[in-house]
Amino acid sequence: MISSETITSINDNNLQDQTSLKSLNEYIVLNQTDLFIQQFMRIDTTNENPFFKSNFNQLLFNILKYENQVAFEFVVGRLRGLAHDFVQFVSNQWKPMGFGFGIHPGVEPIKWEPTKKSVTILLPHVKGCKSAMLYSVLFLLVPVSCGDLELFNQICKDILDLNQKERFYYNSNHITFKDLIYNNDTTNNNNNQNNNNNPNNNNNNNNQSKYEIIYYIVNKLKNDYDMDLRRNLFVDALECSRQNNQEILKWIKDSFGGNSIDKFDFYDRDYLFLAPIVERYASLETLKLLEFPPNFFPMSTNAAKYGNKDFLSYMATKNYKYLYQYAQIETALKEGHLDCVYLLNDAILKFDELGEKGYCRIDLFLIDSIHPSIMSLDLVKLLGANPFLKLTVQALALSAISAKQLDTLDQILSQCNTSQCVLSDQDKNNLVVGALYVADNTAIIEYLLNRFYPNSSSTSPVTFQVSSDNFDNISPQSLEYLSLKNHQLVKVSPSIFAPSIKKQLNDTSSLAKYFSDY
Repeated sequence: MISSETITSINDNNLQDQTSLKSLNEYIVLNQTDLFIQQFMRIDTTNENPFFKSNFNQLLFNILKYENQVAFEFVVGRLRGLAHDFVQFVSNQWKPMGFGFGIHPGVEPIKWEPTKKSVTILLPHVKGCKSAMLYSVLFLLVPVSCGDLELFNQICKDILDLNQKERFYYNSNHITFKDLIYNNDTTNNNNNQNNNNNPNNNNNNNNQSKYEIIYYIVNKLKNDYDMDLRRNLFVDALECSRQNNQEILKWIKDSFGGNSIDKFDFYDRDYLFLAPIVERYASLETLKLLEFPPNFFPMSTNAAKYGNKDFLSYMATKNYKYLYQYAQIETALKEGHLDCVYLLNDAILKFDELGEKGYCRIDLFLIDSIHPSIMSLDLVKLLGANPFLKLTVQALALSAISAKQLDTLDQILSQCNTSQCVLSDQDKNNLVVGALYVADNTAIIEYLLNRFYPNSSSTSPVTFQVSSDNFDNISPQSLEYLSLKNHQLVKVSPSIFAPSIKKQLNDTSSLAKYFSDY
């Protein structure tokens, strides 16, 4: 692949005073089309090598990116058409990294999205081109996102209406209806205001018309060109609104004969990808509409991770294993979703009743982290009163440290004065080091030093072990404070901390009895 500077020197004998000329790309960036044409006229484009045109792909792409139609048509005319691989080249500039079939050799990945103008410029030059059909997703992105049926139908006519016995479309999963769906959610409010201001306003972009556009596009691509975008539409509907765009989901369901999600062919093919999306976004109304759960449902902790209380409450009545055999409450605590924590805690407390009916088998839940945003003594008391939860003093203390809650930390450590709850030297080391990672935390660091090392002083400093892979995470203020106290830090292998942590998890018991009297 040659650069634009190299292109200007393809025919050195015909160029005069090259060093005084700007590069072809600079003329495009500066919108100096006349100068661009004058310079390009000096390039010999009569080479008959079938791969010669490909040398100009990067230049043509830059022209397309800056939407210079005059320059684009001039260069294509001089070359007597586009290179056979130009559409693939352009598609590779858009295509997200990590998908498809890799990046074109020698081309740096460029973040670029096609626009209506760029598609309009390119479309007349690829009419009837088989490679354009193969990469037709590149052209469809624009009309699908904005609902431009005129451009959509033109693309179908010029690119998709080819007599192909077999069709395959690169990256069709990346076609998105999100912009169009989002407009559905906002247009109605704008229309109401516009109609109030102008009684004669005839707005053709109301919600109903946009839904009809979506359905038209999906049906035409599916029925005429074997490109089924109902999966794309399903995902976009879930992700674009808390209500999940019930009209769209109902339309998709009706397109499968009104059957449950089990009968959606795209779910059957791709449930490993789609199930977590449903788990994260689906509202209670959506779950009922889809008749969830399907036969194939790979359970995870997505609902607890993202705080989808609707999904958790719905599944509590459908599949007990979902709540009891997966780390739901642990995840909700770690991610800071307090409403989900309350729901899951209540569900776990019903274990005795459910266990007698043989619905599930429950093990003790090990709580190893609480998000600082929801950490409180009341929450610790609530969790400690649940006999099915195992709380480690170290985990609770580290959570209180991260939340900068000195009073809560003091209450937690005050319960650790019995033979059943003893912190080892390594545990104490880990708590002090954990405090070093939190900015503006000198009060807690001082408290821990006084509590665990009351006899330490500038003349008898303490050396703390820090995992080498976490050393850079220490707050500069904390490091400075520790240095002023003449204490020291030493880097050690991360494996040194593993045995202590494992012992803490194995030996810990429920703290219910410690907090029951608070």
